[in-house]
Amino acid sequence: MLLRWPRTSSESSDKLALIQFKNAVTQDPLGALKSWNTSLHYCDWTGVTCDHARQRVKVLDLRSNALVGYSSPYITNLSEVIEIHLQNNMEINLLEGSLQSLRHGIIPASLFNLSSLVFLKLALNNLEGRIPGDIGKATRLSFINIYGNLISGTLPSSLFNLTSLYYLAMADNKFHGILPSDMGVTLPNLQVLGGGLNSFTGSIPASLSNASGLTVVDFADCALSGSIP
Repeated sequence: MLLRWPRTSSESSDKLALIQFKNAVTQDPLGALKSWNTSLHYCDWTGVTCDHARQRVKVLDLRSNALVGYSSPYITNLSEVIEIHLQNNMEINLLEGSLQSLRHGIIPASLFNLSSLVFLKLALNNLEGRIPGDIGKATRLSFINIYGNLISGTLPSSLFNLTSLYYLAMADNKFHGILPSDMGVTLPNLQVLGGGLNSFTGSIPASLSNASGLTVVDFADCALSGSIP
């Protein structure tokens, strides 16, 4: 049984953002967005979870739907979204790029203007480019999964300002560089750290022992050296 959503005096900016998001999808083979029409309130659309009182989108979950699309910056207008789940679409490029280069999407810096964002899951989407330095603006980010993409470069220093971060899965990409020696101090809440199948060099930071909740560390097939702290 669907909830009866309260009426509002004006059309929600979140609804407009979702409509633009849908308009950017060129292939939806599993019909994930079939319910995204005027017969239902947008808070009842598949993959959308809202706060009932204020009708603001809190969760966007379109994982594993084989979606194909092109540039849709409107996702960044979901200003109160807490969770974004777009993993395992393989050919999705709904973040930034063009229809002519579906397998060359990047993570846009504007995504991290979402100050309420806590969970970001973009694994297995063939994303390229780098992690934007603006990631540090999303100060509530606690869970990042970008496993199995083609993201390259070094990790931006602003990533290590996310003191709430407890889950960081970045294995099977093209990262390189040296991990900060104080990583365990700046990210004291880390529980899962997955960085295998990259080209990191240097030593495993001794400061990781400061992250007392750490349960998983994966740096398989990297070029790290030295002893485990």
